[in-house]
Amino acid sequence: MMSSTLPSSMRSGLFAIAFTAARSSRRYTVDALKCGFTLYFGYAFIPSLWNTVAFQAIVSVNVIGLFGSYGIPIFLRLRRGADFTPGPWNLGRWSRPVTFVAVVWIVCSSVLFLLPQQHPITHKTFNYAPVALAVVLLIATVWWFVTARRTYSGPISYGTPEELAAMEEDL
Repeated sequence: MMSSTLPSSMRSGLFAIAFTAARSSRRYTVDALKCGFTLYFGYAFIPSLWNTVAFQAIVSVNVIGLFGSYGIPIFLRLRRGADFTPGPWNLGRWSRPVTFVAVVWIVCSSVLFLLPQQHPITHKTFNYAPVALAVVLLIATVWWFVTARRTYSGPISYGTPEELAAMEEDL
C-alpha cells in the first residue's frame, strides 16, 4: 500500500516541503519506498528494540488509521441509505447489513486497540496508543491549517475523462 500511496501523494504535492528532492527526481515509487523504509526504521523498528510498549502503540495507531481510512467511506455509504447508487458489483439486499457490521467492527476494533494491553497498568505497561494518536492528529491538524490547505490543490489529473477512458481501453 505504501508503494502506491506515497508516490501519488508526492506527485500531488501533498508533501511539498518535505519531499522536494523526491518530487523533482521523477522516480516517485523508488523514492517513496526509500522514504517509507526510512520512516519505518526510524519510528517503528528502533523503538521496538528496547521498548515493546512503544512498538505496540505504533502498531495500534497504524491499525486505527488503516481501519479508519476504510471505515469513513463505508460509513458514508451507510449514511446515504437509499440515495446511494450501487455499482455493477454489489451485495444486493445484503449490502446494508454487511456495511453496518463493517462499521461496528471498525469502531469496536479501534476501541480495543486503545485499551490497555497488559495488567497491572504501570508506566512500563501503559498503552500509549491514545496519546500517540492524539499527537498524530494534533500535528496533522496544525499542518493542515498552517500550510497544507493553501498548498495542496488535490490530485493531479493526467488527462480529460475521455483521454483516460481511451488509455484504459488500450490496456
